[in-house]
Amino acid sequence: MKQKAWTYYKKAKQEFADEEFLKAIDSLYELQSFGVFGDAYLNKGVIWLLIKILFKLGKEQSNSVNDILLIARSFEFERPSEEYSILMKAALRHKDYSDFLSFAKWWRLKNLREADFENEWLEASSPQGKRKKLLALAERAYMGISNALLTQKSTDVELVKAFCWAITFGYFKVS
Repeated sequence: MKQKAWTYYKKAKQEFADEEFLKAIDSLYELQSFGVFGDAYLNKGVIWLLIKILFKLGKEQSNSVNDILLIARSFEFERPSEEYSILMKAALRHKDYSDFLSFAKWWRLKNLREADFENEWLEASSPQGKRKKLLALAERAYMGISNALLTQKSTDVELVKAFCWAITFGYFKVS
């Protein structure tokens, strides 16, 4: 079983390298079906592959984003960790992702690391080499959740209460 899981992981990785993203997603679905989630090394490879695919997908491929983030929820990733934070960054990149609240519930804001509360800098490729200041991941995550809560068709009162509680009692650190 474990050997087959590794075979599908390698297949998905090759499909990604060949820029066949939909095939890579299908291979990851197959990998998921083996239920080999306790392998930390495999999980680390899977999360990086999911992140890479998310960063390559365009805005018009929101169904694929949904598929990828559903696959992600079935694995046991190290929490908190740098790659886990980057998975949130990749999800936030797809603002039209319709199931962001479910993803955020699974991701859990308590997994934000200290580094996630610091602003980031984007190096510009201009001749002047200017840097652009980005909001901290924590701020972007909370704004993403706020936006998703405001745009949902029916209000999930429990989720709104939990969100307000998190802000009130310190999960969100304002710098």
